[in-house]
Amino acid sequence: MLNFYYRKPEGGEGMGGWQVTPVWSYTIPVGRSDILVDGYIDWVIGDKYGLKHNFHFNPQVKYDIGKLLWGAPKKLYVGVEYDYWSNKYGIENTAQYKTDQSVTSAMIKYHF
Repeated sequence: MLNFYYRKPEGGEGMGGWQVTPVWSYTIPVGRSDILVDGYIDWVIGDKYGLKHNFHFNPQVKYDIGKLLWGAPKKLYVGVEYDYWSNKYGIENTAQYKTDQSVTSAMIKYHF
């Protein structure tokens, strides 16, 4: 899926900026369960208010452990997530003020 957004600050005058967001999800059968690869990218083009271009990349790779253990698909996942964000919130990364982010996390995800 590919989404386009026009972003304009509330109460702001003049031009805002554009955001492009591709989103994906793909299931790979593995033995008696599945691996789910999903995520999104937010690419925000700076605007005349002084916000900088920023890029947010957030993929997840999860194993459907609920399907394997209890025969309950899409309920309990374990996996990893990577989160990269340059110029977070449109604030330019500098030596004095770091706004770039790069984090890898282990995750357990339960769906009710």
